[in-house]
Amino acid sequence: MKTSLLNVGNPPSNSIFVSSPDFWASAAAFADALENSLCSKNVFKGEDISDVVRRIDFSPTISTAPKSPFVSSMIKRVKNRNSEKIAKKKQKERELHLITTNNGQLVPKLNEETKCLVMKPESKSLSFYLITNDSVTCFGQHLNDILQHKPYDVMLVNVFFSVLRAELIEKCVHESKFQFVNPELFDNEYSDRTTQVVPDLVNYRNVKIHNSMVTASMNGDFKRHGRFFVISMRTMTHWHFLVWPRSENKYTHYDSNREIRGAVNDGAAKRTALWMTKWFQEFLFIDRHSEPEFIDCMTYPQEINSKLDGGLYMLQGISCLIDYLHIEDGVFNNISLEAQMLWKKTDVPKIRNCMFRRLSERMEYGDWTAKMENSNRGNKRFKRR
Repeated sequence: MKTSLLNVGNPPSNSIFVSSPDFWASAAAFADALENSLCSKNVFKGEDISDVVRRIDFSPTISTAPKSPFVSSMIKRVKNRNSEKIAKKKQKERELHLITTNNGQLVPKLNEETKCLVMKPESKSLSFYLITNDSVTCFGQHLNDILQHKPYDVMLVNVFFSVLRAELIEKCVHESKFQFVNPELFDNEYSDRTTQVVPDLVNYRNVKIHNSMVTASMNGDFKRHGRFFVISMRTMTHWHFLVWPRSENKYTHYDSNREIRGAVNDGAAKRTALWMTKWFQEFLFIDRHSEPEFIDCMTYPQEINSKLDGGLYMLQGISCLIDYLHIEDGVFNNISLEAQMLWKKTDVPKIRNCMFRRLSERMEYGDWTAKMENSNRGNKRFKRR
């Protein structure tokens, strides 16, 4: 394009035609400033851009000069800005579609009532149930712990695992592909847990009882379809977890407090691996003579909150892991699993709010007395005297 510089008082024949990199760079900067100025105004006025219009001649011309790097940079910026706008628009449309439709049926809006209710002080002792499964329950305080930077309870972790199962079913993932071991089994908050010591120091009967409890926490036909086993642990109020893929006899340890309490957490993770190996040998028939490999993920994000955000970091890490692996075990992803499980420290408040919304919108308040009465009407399990 041929750009004429306005010369007030000079005849058109003496006009100067400018096509330099400096001019294009200044024009790009002026365009950005103009766009920001127009966005801040409610009413569009044509005279706002008159200074730009009268200085530019849009008649085509053939230029033999090499392409200016400033021009190509400006074009790239415009393309990136347009692509971001299109991506945000598509994302918003996709979110609205997921909210308003489910298999062609209209569904209500996200459970705003639960989100508001659990933040009230009087709801701390109220029981909330998973909408699709009323056997999964927690108190209002457990959900509120996500926002209040408090250590997470086992009940909240169980709710999270149930929400993950519901999300996987909605994504048409086989319900048995991901298995979540009951978090109570490797919780050192209770001194009577048999897993406080290595299996070799526990009698055979207690080992069998523990293995049966692990089996009870499995979902569906795990012997045939179970591909990834997620084992959560709580060590001195700190949550961390192991992942064991069936295709490889190895444990990967993800710990968000490795720098301060790495030795203690590693010891608990290795002891948990010994217990789970006994279960895998008995129920999945893995090689009894092979020694499983233990790997510490050194790139896992480290928490900075003095109140310990281990629970939040664990839930977020498991979510990222499943997002990566749920489609063909991550084969078609363009990034590595380590890159998928990275987030910035500045993202933690957003992660916290998203986690709270994600769990609370699938829970609903249920009066325990009313639920028992409804259950009583069907099979008369509880007789009143």
